[in-house]
Amino acid sequence: IKPTRCLVEEKQRYLKIQQEDETVYVAYFTINSIVGELDFPSSEIFYYQQQQFTFPIDTSMNVEIVANRKALSTVRNKKKELKDLDNHAWQSDNETSSNVAEALESVNELETNLDQSKESMYKLSYVVRVSANDLDELKRRCNEVKDFYDDLSVKLVRPFGD
Repeated sequence: IKPTRCLVEEKQRYLKIQQEDETVYVAYFTINSIVGELDFPSSEIFYYQQQQFTFPIDTSMNVEIVANRKALSTVRNKKKELKDLDNHAWQSDNETSSNVAEALESVNELETNLDQSKESMYKLSYVVRVSANDLDELKRRCNEVKDFYDDLSVKLVRPFGD
């Protein structure tokens, strides 16, 4: 597909790409969250998942290295935000939600790890592209891709309008 020779219509959840001889529908997913931890070996799914499907998918992975000092600063700012949420709940005689409590625990662990190891942190951007010749097939393929990642505790989302 050559973008200069296509008519691209942006819909809320997909792109409609028209060429002279065919129309293709395309949807994009990004990682919303990874529940738990991906163990190695077996986290190679990010490299080999194309082999799991009977249709082609494209993936784009961008990794940014965040220096230790900047990573610690970011983690400590997030820790302050979470403590503020915790204090606000306590002051209003409510219990802190389990999400906030778990996030605080994770942030403390990450801060300790970064402080002791002096290692950099990595920021990952991961996009999955699914395409089909009609909307019904696109929906079926999107569901299959989402289910595959769900089984591996990776939650994908289809952004609206992006």
